[in-house]
Amino acid sequence: MIPAAVQHVQNGRVGRQQFVAWLALCMIVGLVVIVYVAVSLSISADPLLMPLDDTYIHFQYARQFAGGDPFVYYDGDPATSGGTSLLYPPLLAVGYMLGFTGWSLAYWALALGTLCFFGAVWLVYLIGRSWDRSADYPVYALSMAAAFAVSGPFIWAALSGMETALFLFAALLTLYMLQQNRRCRAVGAAFFMTLIRPEGLILAGISMAALALRVSWPQDRRGRFRWGGWLVVPLLAGLVQPGINVLATGSASSSGMQAKSHLYNTSVPVSDRLLDSLEFFGRMWLQLLTGHNPDFGQYTPWLLVVMAFGALGVGIVRAWKRREVTISLVMLAWMLALTASVATLDTAFWQFKRYQLPVMALFFPAVAWGLGLWGEKFTGWRWERGLRWLFPALILISSLITGIAFARNYAENVRIVRDQQVPMARWVKANIPKGARVGVHDVGLMGYFSDHPLYDVVGLTLPGPAESWRQGPGAIYEHMAHSDYRPDYFAIYPDVQGLTYLRDAGILGEVLAEFPVDLGDYNVASAADYQAVYRADWSTTREEESAAQTTTLDYLAQIEGLVLVDQVDVANLDSEAAHDYDWWQDKQPPGFVTEVYTLDTYACGLEDRAACRAADGGRVLTGGEAFTIQTTPGQDVLLVTRLHGRASVSLDVYANGKLVAHRIQPDLPGHWLDVVTLVPGERITGHTTRIRIEVDANGTYRSYYHWVYQGAFIPVEAGDPVPVAALGAAGQVRLLDYEIIPSADQIEVGLTWAGPAPESGDGFVFVHLYHYDQVNVEPVAQVVARPMGGVLPPGNWLPGVLYDRYTVLLPEDLLPGRYVVAVGMFDAGTGQRYAIQSG
Repeated sequence: MIPAAVQHVQNGRVGRQQFVAWLALCMIVGLVVIVYVAVSLSISADPLLMPLDDTYIHFQYARQFAGGDPFVYYDGDPATSGGTSLLYPPLLAVGYMLGFTGWSLAYWALALGTLCFFGAVWLVYLIGRSWDRSADYPVYALSMAAAFAVSGPFIWAALSGMETALFLFAALLTLYMLQQNRRCRAVGAAFFMTLIRPEGLILAGISMAALALRVSWPQDRRGRFRWGGWLVVPLLAGLVQPGINVLATGSASSSGMQAKSHLYNTSVPVSDRLLDSLEFFGRMWLQLLTGHNPDFGQYTPWLLVVMAFGALGVGIVRAWKRREVTISLVMLAWMLALTASVATLDTAFWQFKRYQLPVMALFFPAVAWGLGLWGEKFTGWRWERGLRWLFPALILISSLITGIAFARNYAENVRIVRDQQVPMARWVKANIPKGARVGVHDVGLMGYFSDHPLYDVVGLTLPGPAESWRQGPGAIYEHMAHSDYRPDYFAIYPDVQGLTYLRDAGILGEVLAEFPVDLGDYNVASAADYQAVYRADWSTTREEESAAQTTTLDYLAQIEGLVLVDQVDVANLDSEAAHDYDWWQDKQPPGFVTEVYTLDTYACGLEDRAACRAADGGRVLTGGEAFTIQTTPGQDVLLVTRLHGRASVSLDVYANGKLVAHRIQPDLPGHWLDVVTLVPGERITGHTTRIRIEVDANGTYRSYYHWVYQGAFIPVEAGDPVPVAALGAAGQVRLLDYEIIPSADQIEVGLTWAGPAPESGDGFVFVHLYHYDQVNVEPVAQVVARPMGGVLPPGNWLPGVLYDRYTVLLPEDLLPGRYVVAVGMFDAGTGQRYAIQSG
């Protein structure tokens, strides 16, 4: 029992120590903030600029919140869940309503960041000065709090205008209240933390579990229920944001998570997503344990990490011996849980690892404990006192070095914002017609300053695009092209996440203004060194696609009672969902799983030649696809598939699980090509039919569109079905007749084929002209092409007659004489000639 007088003296001493520490840390934080703001203003002059475009996303949501329209990014647009932090935009909105509008909202954001940063610094001191509440180590705690205050990553985050410092403050406040066993305040801090960022729910869950294990529960059931109810409050706070999302957008998940999380990346299998998260987790811990990032150098001193884990290890051993849930155990659980959750994000290492900062912040109070433990263990040792001061001095100096380095990084990123995002937003505001919608990748500054409605290709601030963003450029195009918010202009990077495809497809049309920038070595403000403003070109985008190939139109003419009963727009996620579309890969293809091109239809049969050219998005498949179509029972189906043949590939087509045809994707890159499949009426037994298309091993199939026609297919019959020749191993390629029409400069060769030829693959026809007595040497003239104008290999023939025609141009120096015309076929893949079975 400590006498009251002694206790009063001790309390007074502690009070004086805390006041000196508070004053010292105030001065350090104030000096740091002044230096960084001076650096920023030296670059941006006026106005004060934040070093991240993302900051201005919060600014725009805050402005809308102040105007009474929260969760709506631009007036008149639907509500979205693009703001990851629920609490931060309303706090910014307070400043907006106080008069910090326009560019000056940056000062309010800096004030919030500075207050939260000092609060975090002070909490590092308070947490570090106590070790199991049994001894005070104020000097060590002060040195570690000072090291924290001058560490570059934390200063950067606090003055970036983002919510990171606010979350860091709330997390440390929760930890401190747990350490002091102040249960009600710990519950309140955890509730506050959960509302700031989604991962706060994880930390709150661990904290409340620890509190539950440390509480001496009342004996009566009513008392236990009352206390247990309080512990659930922070967890219930985790339902607030999903609940608001449901009410505002109809979906519990935020668009930010859909756009950033590995787990939402449906372009790769679930196993690959988990492996990506595991790889991120391992890489994250390697960098945390070394304090080093290969891109930006040293984040935290290596000595800090070693001593922190040493101290935590001692604390955990003590906890095990005492069978207690100590603050060391809670901190380790926080570290593991937070890094595991952050590892699921594509953005885990973005913006100088701001998502990992709460983990790194825990190292500083842990080192203060470690230094105190050192003093307990080695008191009286000859070199002990000098070493105890050497270690904090080294950590403090190393942290100061990172603070200086990050001041350079801060200036570099403010410069990038000044030179690229700001002038582009100003140009759009001044030069693009009022009300025109602008497609963007970075939505912050453009949303806050351009005064134009936006189409956010990433999907943070409009409902819908986020899922397409994860699927690649084909899905991005399809969603955008059919959106009610389709952009009239673009102010965008042309080479991020496959946006180059949009540029090459002509969707990014005329270049109106360019904004290049030198990114330097420490960029996190800009996704690329070039952005431009484009006039959108939707001239090749069709409201409804239609088959255009001559051979396809000929086959459709043979359907009695022709009706287009259904169509599947591949890579259009709404169309895919409506048809229960499924796709799979046997191996992951390089690049994106969806692509977009603007191409001409090969051998187009439309009178309007402009209609032969179309932009379309589709899928790159190594396994196959399946979808459900609407059908009328008993009627023949002609399934017309638009594809982009980059290589010759064999396909198997199934209807309701039964094989109906082998098809060929010919290698005709640079053109749209139709492949037509006949599904006989007896295979159509219901009002829906499940189609499955499987890709041959080692092949890549590029599917873009499916049209479903029904009626009675009546093929053109031959007068004399007896072939003059049969080609191929089974003699399936049947030549019914031929015609040779010579002229002065060419020979016309007409061939009449009979289909189908289901096992004949991707065959090329050759027409050779030989000297009558020199048939075993090189031909004097020749034509080599696929049948029917180059688009219809025999493996894709339907039943009926095909009239094929070839023109052999004669060389100018051809001598008069007797010549032989030779006709045959060879396999496109192997070059092997088809055997002649008869004739």
